[in-house]
Amino acid sequence: MSERESLGGAARPTLRLATAADWAAIENLAEAAFGAASERALLVALREAGALLFTVVAERSPGALIAFAAFSEAGLLRDAGPAVEAMAVAGLAVAAAERGRGLGRDVLRVGVAQCRKRGAGLVLVHTQHRVFERAGFSARAADRLETRWSAGTVMALPLSDDIGPLIGTATWPAPFHERPSFKESV
Repeated sequence: MSERESLGGAARPTLRLATAADWAAIENLAEAAFGAASERALLVALREAGALLFTVVAERSPGALIAFAAFSEAGLLRDAGPAVEAMAVAGLAVAAAERGRGLGRDVLRVGVAQCRKRGAGLVLVHTQHRVFERAGFSARAADRLETRWSAGTVMALPLSDDIGPLIGTATWPAPFHERPSFKESV
């Protein structure tokens, strides 16, 4: 899943799925990007609960991570009709020196492609950050979803026209319920 593109003469970072060897760097990047240990703690809790499904990382050289997007289990329990297989963005961070270069969008794009490949019909995120809107997520698409958070704090990205209207209860793994408000970092 590695890709390289040219950006102003400089090689784009390599995008790939994270390995176990990447976790310390991912956790450090999460904490640095948010200025608090809460995002690191969420990723650790999701990983320990077996709810973190995969993470896409960007690196300039092997082991030098500069961005990541982590994805966890989620779900949509409908009032009527079948449940929808969903995934959630559990974390997205870009190193401060790398912001503004589209890396958040890039790791998100590759992550959403992985969600689709793994059979998800929907990707959810608990934030209103503009990087998600630019990636196709919509607060309007999530308007009729019940969540434990206040209205307007969840965005949705349907991955298929076949899933129909998004009406029902969106579910996230337990570690999300202890998560403080999302702080912009990308």
